[in-house]
Amino acid sequence: MKLDLRSLGATERFFAEMTPSAGMNVVTLAWLSGPLDLLSLPSKIARLQQQLVLLQVGISQDSKDTWRFVMANTSAVPVATYVVPQQQFTTTVEHEMATQSQLAFSVNAPLWRLSLISSGREKHALILTLHHTICDGRSAVTLLDTIICALNNSPALAVLSQPYPLNPSLNTLLESVESDFAQVPFAPRQSSEALQSWIDTHNDTTGLRYNQLGFITFTPEQTSQMLAACREHQLTLNALLYGALAQCLYRAAKPKQTEMTLGGNIDLRALFALPEPDNPFGCFAGMCSILLRHAPQTSLWALAEQAKVAFDAAISSGSYINTGKDAWWEAARNIENPGASHDQGRFSPGHLSNLGRITLKSAHQPLHITHLFMTASQHFVGATYWLGAACVNERLCLTLNTSAPGISATAHEQFKRDLKQVLLSALDREALPLEVV
Repeated sequence: MKLDLRSLGATERFFAEMTPSAGMNVVTLAWLSGPLDLLSLPSKIARLQQQLVLLQVGISQDSKDTWRFVMANTSAVPVATYVVPQQQFTTTVEHEMATQSQLAFSVNAPLWRLSLISSGREKHALILTLHHTICDGRSAVTLLDTIICALNNSPALAVLSQPYPLNPSLNTLLESVESDFAQVPFAPRQSSEALQSWIDTHNDTTGLRYNQLGFITFTPEQTSQMLAACREHQLTLNALLYGALAQCLYRAAKPKQTEMTLGGNIDLRALFALPEPDNPFGCFAGMCSILLRHAPQTSLWALAEQAKVAFDAAISSGSYINTGKDAWWEAARNIENPGASHDQGRFSPGHLSNLGRITLKSAHQPLHITHLFMTASQHFVGATYWLGAACVNERLCLTLNTSAPGISATAHEQFKRDLKQVLLSALDREALPLEVV
């Protein structure tokens, strides 16, 4: 069988160039409940790997310095399995997820890994690590859900005579979608001096940075109340999360910053049809950023309203579509330092990657997801405070990722506490704006 491997689009190339640094790893963690047969795990994963070319490819540069997808070793990717006592479960999971976010993929080798941590018959964690060239956050969750279906012995994918091929690049999929190249998808970047309001530049001098992760969860009742409060204010949960992120950034800044550029992603799937509906995997996220302004007495809901207006404007302009088009990236090369980062590799003080409400095929199966957390590596380049969000089983799950040592462990934990406190304040409709210290 001849596989239709292809060259990488501009967005994919941008991600591929960071492969040696592990700067474009996407790591998704699912807390699982239910029975799991560890002995049959390798064979089930191997079968799934044979169903998707996505799980068989690597990336390589040819003699013309063109990045291409190439067939890698198609032997089964081993699953790293750890069986630990219950008292070590949480720390082992956190350590493994952080490790996976730092561990680089090799070129010409598969661009995914799987780790399983198990404690007893009913408590497990599955960590899926993928290279950003072959997936975005939604694809990662869909693949993770497919894996769990396979572990439940339900049909993960139809039995195929040949594997599902790679999907086309965003540039190809968006070929007939018009966009105005004059529309810039990124708000003005923070200056180096402004970014240093959040970064301890005295500690971050060696360039040896690492991801430090924190998980924040809300009960289904709290999540429901949060959504009700958003509806009352005619805002989305996405806008509220941006507002909370901005308020916490204002608290953390020394000296205070009244303007903050926050990054984000917009799903492009609504703009095109994929060749195979049962093969939804790929990197189909557009990029954008918004500018929020915070004064000492600005309330959480006022910030959320700002975020809604700015995000709606980004969507209306169609500027995010440009980030999927090779010609726009080529034109952007003429802009002075279009891809350069500021001090400590930070593009912006904050970023929100919100997957929204997740519907899982495995939801009612014996082995099922209870919590879901997702991050992209931030140690090489990224945001000072990166936030991943997803609603699964009516429960809001947040992942905070900061790059140490520029952000100390103390500052990381304080930001995590502040973020939960600020979001819980949205549930109290009588509460005054939280005091900023």
